[in-house]
Amino acid sequence: MNDYAPDAWQVIEINTPTETIYKLFSTWYGGYLNGDSWRLNSGITNMKKNGKVYEVSGHSGSVYTVPAHENTYRTTAYTGSVLNQLIKKSEYKIRVLPYNTEWEKLVKN
Repeated sequence: MNDYAPDAWQVIEINTPTETIYKLFSTWYGGYLNGDSWRLNSGITNMKKNGKVYEVSGHSGSVYTVPAHENTYRTTAYTGSVLNQLIKKSEYKIRVLPYNTEWEKLVKN
């Protein structure tokens, strides 16, 4: 189990023939010497608001703490291009959910 605190984030919905899966696409800003980075979680099992952050739990046991602010619901140019390629090359329908989604109702345990 790992804990992560990305700078920016988006939730994607993956529709397969048998199920709908929600995953967290996380972005960390790089600096001069290293570029931006990204991570796609194992699948959201729980998402709850805790003050100014959302705590997002995944199937692997990892917990992502993401800012609960609309300005952080985004990607960078690089990580956005990665996400767009994932969507484009997937055999399943994938879409980025809007920020005004009711996150806590998204996944029921």
